[in-house]
Amino acid sequence: MYETMITLVGRVVGDPTHRRYEENKDLVRFRLHTKERRYDPDQRTWVDVNPMYFTVHCWNALGAAVRKTLREGNRVLVQGKLYLRQYEGQEKQKLDARVDARAIGADLMFQDITIEDVDPIDTTASTATTGITAVSGAAEQVYPVQLAA
Repeated sequence: MYETMITLVGRVVGDPTHRRYEENKDLVRFRLHTKERRYDPDQRTWVDVNPMYFTVHCWNALGAAVRKTLREGNRVLVQGKLYLRQYEGQEKQKLDARVDARAIGADLMFQDITIEDVDPIDTTASTATTGITAVSGAAEQVYPVQLAA
């Protein structure tokens, strides 16, 4: 089976939402806004073109980490499997774009973060705790993250 893997860079639109399904499967999802920047020689400035929105699904451990760390406005990189669905909506064709995330990271181009080990990683334990510090201007927040060993 062929999979379409994609890497996106964008901004989180709205806070992530959480839903628990049967068999204790957790889904955290959020909307991601991406856009392309191009230089317009006529205007002699950079312009935003081709804005796109994706729904990002994060299951189980990745979802738990996303739920603890991401907030509206965060700039992130998302890598995962792309799903596209076309449908009719209010007299025109629409496209629903979804990504089942495999990995999510901070976009370091526009924000500073520090990753610190809160506790030494115990290779015999089932989980390890890591702290991620997001620095934005004068404000600094530390988000604890549970990592599966």
